[in-house]
Amino acid sequence: MDIQNHVETMYLTSRERKVIDDMTYSLDRVKRNSDNMVLTNAVIDYFVQHFENKGQNFRNYPITTPEGEVVAYEYVPDIHYMCIDIERIWEFDYSNPDNDVSFNDDVKRLMNNYAVKFGEQKDAFSDINISKIVSESDAQKKYDLQKKDAKEKIAAFMTLKMCKDMVKDA
Repeated sequence: MDIQNHVETMYLTSRERKVIDDMTYSLDRVKRNSDNMVLTNAVIDYFVQHFENKGQNFRNYPITTPEGEVVAYEYVPDIHYMCIDIERIWEFDYSNPDNDVSFNDDVKRLMNNYAVKFGEQKDAFSDINISKIVSESDAQKKYDLQKKDAKEKIAAFMTLKMCKDMVKDA
């Protein structure tokens, strides 16, 4: 049963309305992120950090107004292309259940290919573990906190009288 269509929603207290608003906000944050997005952000952050430790700056591509005034800088286009390539690998590998080992290898191969474009040796990322990079990344930690927060908000929602009544009616 949809919450908005339930008769009791007209009579929500401010506390109940806040619980529902908090839950929907929290769930929306989790929905906007995804495992794919977290993985992509973690890999890109690791890749960029590797080169920034060597003195290279990837945020040097100017964003200009139509008049030619530079208003900001963003990642060089190759970093954006790399994000797209990682997402394609994710979609291909996870749509093929027989392809369980090659995801890690495909991402490392992609990172090595982009590394060559930026003057690094061909096998610069051959010995890394993508799962470890993702699990230790700030993006994964933030996503885990968002999921934990969403579970807590759902639990708070389920304690509302309205929910207990809906479960009883079902």
